[in-house]
Amino acid sequence: MTIVKVDSAKELSQLLAKASKQMFKEIAKDITPMCLDLETDIRQLTPYDTGFLRNQNEVEVTSTQYSVKVHISNNAEYAEIQHEGYYRHNPPGQRKFIEQPFMEYRPRILEQASNTVERLLTEKE
Repeated sequence: MTIVKVDSAKELSQLLAKASKQMFKEIAKDITPMCLDLETDIRQLTPYDTGFLRNQNEVEVTSTQYSVKVHISNNAEYAEIQHEGYYRHNPPGQRKFIEQPFMEYRPRILEQASNTVERLLTEKE
């Protein structure tokens, strides 16, 4: 934990304004490499027959002034059937090919986002 010392409400206001102006853009930039690794892991766990299902996986990181979004998708019509295990498939691959790696990466992504906010609050001009 980092403690940020401020001497006045004005200084606190300036610090928060500076950090929030670039915060979500910086978080998106800092978590993107990890999200690309997540996409690779998802692809490796996706059931494989013709390769179509694996090639439809996509992880996209976007930011606005007020948020960061990690969007994970697979646009194959039968992706949900495979993901939820409604259809028995032969290896390679597994069911929950998106959910399982995401749950493994989630704490690290959140930690990186927290580290980015901490960095922004403590770095000097």
